[in-house]
Amino acid sequence: MNSIERKNKNKLIFYICGISIPLLQFLFFYVFIVFDSILMAFQVLDEQGTVLGFTVNNFVEVFKVFLGKSTVEKDIYLLGVLKDSIILFFVSILFGSTANILFSNYLYKKKAGHKFFQIVLFIPQILSAVVMSRVYMYFVTQGVGDIGALFGLKIFSLMKDSLSKFIWLIVFSLWSGFGAGVLMYTSTMSGIPVEVVESAQLDGITPFKELIFITMPMIYPTFVTFMVVNVASIFTNQMHLYTFYGQNIDSVGGHSTLGYYLFARAAMWDGSWDKYAYLSALGVVLSLVAIPLTLGTKKLLEKVGPSFE
Repeated sequence: MNSIERKNKNKLIFYICGISIPLLQFLFFYVFIVFDSILMAFQVLDEQGTVLGFTVNNFVEVFKVFLGKSTVEKDIYLLGVLKDSIILFFVSILFGSTANILFSNYLYKKKAGHKFFQIVLFIPQILSAVVMSRVYMYFVTQGVGDIGALFGLKIFSLMKDSLSKFIWLIVFSLWSGFGAGVLMYTSTMSGIPVEVVESAQLDGITPFKELIFITMPMIYPTFVTFMVVNVASIFTNQMHLYTFYGQNIDSVGGHSTLGYYLFARAAMWDGSWDKYAYLSALGVVLSLVAIPLTLGTKKLLEKVGPSFE
């Protein structure tokens, strides 16, 4: 074996060693778990986790829970939970994405106070989510009252009922994810050729038209990525509810998301295994809806979007 063959062999061994660890992680922690979850959706399990047989009754139970006719999940009406998940999605698109782009453009143009806004927007990314949730919860429940008292005003908790609680939790969800979106959009905007912008400015383009006709087409692939991620997370976004309330679903106050419901129910260990078959079936049903919806959204946005060439 000559030196070239030995060198190529050493490269191959190094490559195999390097790729084997992430490949094994992918196989054991994703492929195996997904396959086992799909299989579990068709299983009948006793309280000890022993497989007693196979059935489609788990899927029947899923649709019963959605319609509020389940004998297992008596207090859960998943159509209401689905509605809250869809509301969170549209609010994230209409307000979250719009604010992300506008603030990113503000930072990209280095307007007054852009350094201050960078710090404020990235605080949730720097501090622990648990710390942020505790500070936020104190502020909307007691902090506003303390601030109002300084000015002789009597302000009650901003989360006094289920609707206001849901609204302020959406606000926290949008704020906590704001920094990552702004970082991605700002980074993409920084790649816009300076010559294109300067040429348009010499022609007298306004800042608004520059955003619409130059910036947006240039960052459109990033916008599509965020849209696709938002669609894919409709059934998995837990709106940080587990951080606020843990497994205590009843504390949410009537509003929840499918992501939180799945996470909390799976984490709520009650000594039995039979519930996991139902949760697996629910996950399969949601995946059958989410996969074509996500791929269809991606294809549609790529088809109707502007050209950035």
